Amino acid sequence: MKITIFPNPTFSEVTILGSEEELTQIRVLNAMGQDVTSLTRQIGKSDSRRLVEMVNLRPGLYFIKAKSAVNKVQKR
Repeated sequence: MKITIFPNPTFSEVTILGSEEELTQIRVLNAMGQDVTSLTRQIGKSDSRRLVEMVNLRPGLYFIKAKSAVNKVQKR
């Protein structure tokens, strides 16, 4: 499972690349492990790409979790 996230760091949005199976569920967690996905907005989507707006998040460290039917991946 290979997922690419850029730009890092970001100020407004991130692009997440992977296969459609790898990108079935995207979650954003803060440094304390709290799910802050509801503060983000998915503004673009294709089979192998997700564009997530993160302007409503405070500056800091965030983890993006992608979950497929088989695997889980976490990147910061």
